[in-house]
Amino acid sequence: METEPADDMNRDEPTAEQTNRGPAFGGSFQKIPVPVDAELVEEETEIRTLEGTMTARPGDVIITGIQGERYPCKAEVFAKSYVPTDPNELELFRKCVPEGVEIVFEEINRHLTLPEAAYIKDYDSLSHEQREEAVRFVRDYVRIVPTLRKGADDLETLTGEE
Repeated sequence: METEPADDMNRDEPTAEQTNRGPAFGGSFQKIPVPVDAELVEEETEIRTLEGTMTARPGDVIITGIQGERYPCKAEVFAKSYVPTDPNELELFRKCVPEGVEIVFEEINRHLTLPEAAYIKDYDSLSHEQREEAVRFVRDYVRIVPTLRKGADDLETLTGEE
Protein backbone atom coordinates (compact mmCIF):
# COMPACT_ATOMS: atom_id res chain seq x y z
CA MET A 1 0.00 0.00 0.00
CA GLU A 2 1.50 3.29 -1.10
CA THR A 3 1.39 6.32 1.15
CA GLU A 4 1.42 9.84 -0.12
CA PRO A 5 4.25 12.09 0.97
CA ALA A 6 3.32 14.50 3.75
CA ASP A 7 2.81 17.98 2.41
CA ASP A 8 1.07 21.09 3.69
CA MET A 9 -2.24 20.13 2.07
CA ASN A 10 -2.47 16.75 3.86
CA ARG A 11 -1.43 17.86 7.34
CA ASP A 12 -3.90 18.00 10.20
CA GLU A 13 -2.05 20.80 11.96
CA PRO A 14 -1.14 24.07 10.23
CA THR A 15 2.50 24.90 9.69
CA ALA A 16 4.01 27.98 11.33
CA GLU A 17 3.79 29.70 7.95
CA GLN A 18 0.07 28.94 7.65
CA THR A 19 -0.61 30.09 11.21
CA ASN A 20 1.00 33.49 10.57
CA ARG A 21 -0.98 34.21 7.39
CA GLY A 22 -4.03 35.55 9.16
CA PRO A 23 -7.65 34.71 8.35
CA ALA A 24 -8.46 33.14 5.00
CA PHE A 25 -11.64 35.20 4.72
CA GLY A 26 -12.44 38.62 6.10
CA GLY A 27 -14.69 41.57 5.59
CA SER A 28 -16.60 44.40 7.14
CA PHE A 29 -19.59 43.66 9.33
CA GLN A 30 -22.25 45.72 11.06
CA LYS A 31 -23.44 44.84 14.53
CA ILE A 32 -27.05 43.69 14.74
CA PRO A 33 -29.07 46.31 16.61
CA VAL A 34 -29.53 44.75 20.03
CA PRO A 35 -30.91 46.80 22.92
CA VAL A 36 -28.67 47.05 25.99
CA ASP A 37 -29.13 48.68 29.36
CA ALA A 38 -26.74 51.47 30.29
CA GLU A 39 -25.97 53.51 33.37
CA LEU A 40 -23.66 56.46 33.80
CA VAL A 41 -21.02 55.94 36.49
CA GLU A 42 -20.87 58.67 39.15
CA GLU A 43 -18.17 57.17 41.37
CA GLU A 44 -15.45 54.60 40.77
CA THR A 45 -17.00 51.14 40.71
CA GLU A 46 -15.55 47.65 40.41
CA ILE A 47 -17.63 45.34 38.22
CA ARG A 48 -17.30 41.67 37.40
CA THR A 49 -17.11 41.08 33.66
CA LEU A 50 -16.60 38.00 31.53
CA GLU A 51 -12.91 38.99 31.38
CA GLY A 52 -12.52 39.48 35.15
CA THR A 53 -12.92 42.44 37.49
CA MET A 54 -12.73 45.85 35.81
CA THR A 55 -12.95 49.39 37.14
CA ALA A 56 -15.53 51.84 35.82
CA ARG A 57 -14.60 55.46 36.50
CA PRO A 58 -16.86 58.52 36.83
CA GLY A 59 -18.17 59.48 33.40
CA ASP A 60 -17.90 55.91 32.05
CA VAL A 61 -20.99 53.92 31.13
CA ILE A 62 -21.72 50.43 32.45
CA ILE A 63 -23.43 48.40 29.75
CA THR A 64 -25.50 45.32 30.53
CA GLY A 65 -25.77 43.03 27.51
CA ILE A 66 -28.53 40.70 26.42
CA GLN A 67 -27.25 37.82 28.58
CA GLY A 68 -26.74 39.96 31.69
CA GLU A 69 -23.02 40.44 31.07
CA ARG A 70 -21.71 43.79 32.29
CA TYR A 71 -18.76 45.82 31.12
CA PRO A 72 -17.53 49.41 31.39
CA CYS A 73 -17.27 51.65 28.34
CA LYS A 74 -15.80 55.13 27.89
CA ALA A 75 -18.62 57.64 27.38
CA GLU A 76 -17.41 58.82 23.97
CA VAL A 77 -17.11 55.24 22.67
CA PHE A 78 -20.60 54.53 24.02
CA ALA A 79 -22.04 57.58 22.22
CA LYS A 80 -20.40 56.50 18.95
CA SER A 81 -21.65 52.92 19.26
CA TYR A 82 -25.16 53.19 20.71
CA VAL A 83 -28.19 55.40 20.21
CA PRO A 84 -31.07 55.81 22.62
CA THR A 85 -34.31 54.14 21.54
CA ASP A 86 -36.46 55.87 24.12
CA PRO A 87 -36.73 59.67 24.42
CA ASN A 88 -36.34 59.29 28.21
CA GLU A 89 -32.74 58.13 27.66
CA LEU A 90 -31.61 61.25 25.77
CA GLU A 91 -30.23 62.84 28.94
CA LEU A 92 -27.79 59.96 29.56
CA PHE A 93 -26.77 59.97 25.87
CA ARG A 94 -26.14 63.74 25.86
CA LYS A 95 -23.84 63.39 28.88
CA CYS A 96 -21.67 61.06 26.78
CA VAL A 97 -20.98 63.47 23.92
CA PRO A 98 -18.44 66.31 24.19
CA GLU A 99 -19.45 69.79 25.29
CA GLY A 100 -21.17 71.71 22.50
CA VAL A 101 -22.11 68.69 20.37
CA GLU A 102 -25.77 68.28 19.48
CA ILE A 103 -27.13 65.03 18.01
CA VAL A 104 -30.68 65.34 16.63
CA PHE A 105 -33.08 62.41 16.60
CA GLU A 106 -36.58 62.20 15.17
CA GLU A 107 -39.23 60.76 17.46
CA ILE A 108 -41.83 58.45 15.90
CA ASN A 109 -44.45 56.76 18.10
CA ARG A 110 -42.42 57.43 21.27
CA HIS A 111 -39.33 55.76 19.76
CA LEU A 112 -36.25 57.47 18.41
CA THR A 113 -34.91 56.93 14.92
CA LEU A 114 -31.28 56.87 13.89
CA PRO A 115 -29.72 60.31 14.25
CA GLU A 116 -30.57 62.71 11.46
CA ALA A 117 -28.20 65.56 12.28
CA ALA A 118 -25.01 66.17 14.21
CA TYR A 119 -23.52 69.62 14.72
CA ILE A 120 -21.69 71.86 17.16
CA LYS A 121 -23.86 74.42 18.91
CA ASP A 122 -22.49 77.70 20.27
CA TYR A 123 -19.14 77.04 18.57
CA ASP A 124 -17.74 80.49 19.45
CA SER A 125 -18.43 80.01 23.16
CA LEU A 126 -16.31 76.84 23.37
CA SER A 127 -12.66 76.85 24.39
CA HIS A 128 -10.06 75.86 21.80
CA GLU A 129 -9.75 72.38 23.34
CA GLN A 130 -13.53 71.94 23.45
CA ARG A 131 -13.80 72.98 19.79
CA GLU A 132 -11.13 70.48 18.75
CA GLU A 133 -12.78 67.68 20.73
CA ALA A 134 -16.25 68.54 19.39
CA VAL A 135 -15.11 68.74 15.74
CA ARG A 136 -13.23 65.44 16.06
CA PHE A 137 -16.23 63.74 17.66
CA VAL A 138 -18.73 65.02 15.08
CA ARG A 139 -16.48 64.11 12.15
CA ASP A 140 -16.07 60.59 13.56
CA TYR A 141 -19.80 60.36 14.29
CA VAL A 142 -20.79 61.45 10.78
CA ARG A 143 -18.39 58.88 9.34
CA ILE A 144 -19.81 56.08 11.55
CA VAL A 145 -23.57 56.74 11.36
CA PRO A 146 -24.91 55.91 7.87
CA THR A 147 -27.78 58.40 8.09
CA LEU A 148 -25.28 61.27 8.51
CA ARG A 149 -22.78 60.59 5.71
CA LYS A 150 -23.27 63.99 4.03
CA GLY A 151 -21.24 66.98 5.20
CA ALA A 152 -18.56 65.18 7.20
CA ASP A 153 -15.82 67.56 6.05
CA ASP A 154 -17.90 70.73 5.92
CA LEU A 155 -17.00 72.77 9.01
CA GLU A 156 -19.94 75.10 8.41
CA THR A 157 -22.26 72.08 8.68
CA LEU A 158 -20.49 70.90 11.82
CA THR A 159 -20.63 74.25 13.60
CA GLY A 160 -24.14 75.16 12.48
CA GLU A 161 -22.77 78.49 11.15
CA GLU A 162 -23.45 79.97 7.72
